[in-house]
Amino acid sequence: MPSATPREDLIVSLWPESWSDLVRAGSARPPARLVASLREAEDVNALVTVNPPRSWVGRTVKRTVGRGEPTITSDGAGSVRLVEPVTLRRRRPTEVAKLQRSIAAVGRRLQRQLQRLSVADPAFITFNPFVAGFCDLSWTGSSVYYARDDWTVHPDQQPWWEAHELAYRCMRERAVPVVAVSRAILERIQPEGPSFVLPNGIDADEWLVPPPPPKWVDDLPRPLFVYVGMLDGRLDPLALEALTARYPAGSVVLAGPLLAGHQLAEIAQRPNVHVVRPEDRPAVVGLISTADVCIVPHRRTPLTEAMNPLKLYEYLAAGRPTASVDLEGCRDIDPSVVLCAESADFGAAAEAALDAGPMDEGTRRSFIDRNRWIRRHEQLRAMLREQADPAR
Repeated sequence: MPSATPREDLIVSLWPESWSDLVRAGSARPPARLVASLREAEDVNALVTVNPPRSWVGRTVKRTVGRGEPTITSDGAGSVRLVEPVTLRRRRPTEVAKLQRSIAAVGRRLQRQLQRLSVADPAFITFNPFVAGFCDLSWTGSSVYYARDDWTVHPDQQPWWEAHELAYRCMRERAVPVVAVSRAILERIQPEGPSFVLPNGIDADEWLVPPPPPKWVDDLPRPLFVYVGMLDGRLDPLALEALTARYPAGSVVLAGPLLAGHQLAEIAQRPNVHVVRPEDRPAVVGLISTADVCIVPHRRTPLTEAMNPLKLYEYLAAGRPTASVDLEGCRDIDPSVVLCAESADFGAAAEAALDAGPMDEGTRRSFIDRNRWIRRHEQLRAMLREQADPAR
């Protein structure tokens, strides 16, 4: 009689989003995909999801007004819990030494809290570089830092860039295992422990039979060019100008939030540019799936050079022709992607993608199968198991 598959306890430490942030965002981001995969796994005994540290006052206020964290249910055989570490500070310290002490203290409290839950030699996956760099994780069975971005150049993290640099240095000194969505991130962290590139992926169930597009798409002139994501400083106005000038009778849809006064606001006023906020995740999938060409018109910056755009995998999962600025994280994903070296040539790149046309169905399904999130997560768990039992 075959022996039963060993069941494992796993901890996923979220950052920078909390679980409620991920739910509101549509659960498409890598941490949410990882939690979804693990909660469905039959070989997971207990899954504990840990929110980023929040102030006690802030958490109490949110709960009082009915904005507390949603529960996480299990679709597998194990149990699922959500843990919310708290601090007495209202704001994260910007002084490096204070932040290091604060995070280390949170880590010690978290260890005691998790041990009370009776998790046994857990595998610990953290998206939080401060937890990976400043916390003692020797009590875990295995651990890994999962790097989604290079936070040392992320504009939202500018007050803490120095702290991120120190966290990277601490990871090197302690040989913390690291997986990163791009080689550029690994090169910036320079880990001394086990490491490999773990690219973004896709949820096959979401893309095999996409939902219909939003109704308003029917009123837009074709060809339809679609960008989905944050409308912020990563977008290149020059590339968008080149595209809108080449197709004045077409439609360029920028799907995401645009801040008032942003440099893209002027482009958004053009008659062939449409800034929209898709109402839910199915609307995003439907919009992508009806595009004539999907686009990645990013600027070339240290931040974008380190990215492995999730949207690019989703564009290709829909089988859509795709044009992208030539960034390292956009290369070698699929040969159908038309890469553009210069912003001024982006319109020509989009035209080349349009002329190439969509993937055939067999090629599309093969791309989906190769890039399933579950395959990525199996690689991640294999790394953790090897740490826990090097003889495997």
